[in-house]
Amino acid sequence: MQNLSTLLILLIGFVACAMCEVSMVVQGLDHETLANFQHMPYTSDMSVRDLYIEASKLDHAFTYSEVHLQGHYLLTRMMHLSMTPTHGWFYEVNGELTNAWVDVTKLKDNDHVRWFYARAGPELARE
Repeated sequence: MQNLSTLLILLIGFVACAMCEVSMVVQGLDHETLANFQHMPYTSDMSVRDLYIEASKLDHAFTYSEVHLQGHYLLTRMMHLSMTPTHGWFYEVNGELTNAWVDVTKLKDNDHVRWFYARAGPELARE
């Protein structure tokens, strides 16, 4: 009976999240939208990194490069814009800027990720 209860709880969770989604927009300099992914399927334990990997599978024009550092991933290029000594890629989740590794930041249903390319350093202005 306990196994049936567990199965029922899992099934309800699966059905409830069949409509779960997240979104991501990628902006270059001057707020130019380079990519816009709405209604992306959300899966439990999904990270920001998982989201851009899934986006690249849906749209082959959406490309990225990353490096593996200290056991985590750092985004070095998205689309045609690469990290330089003065510029880089930054992201926010639901309007909150973060500096966490992309594979550490976990998403929730209905989260919105905004990537933006901007000047690096203390003069980084909230865009």
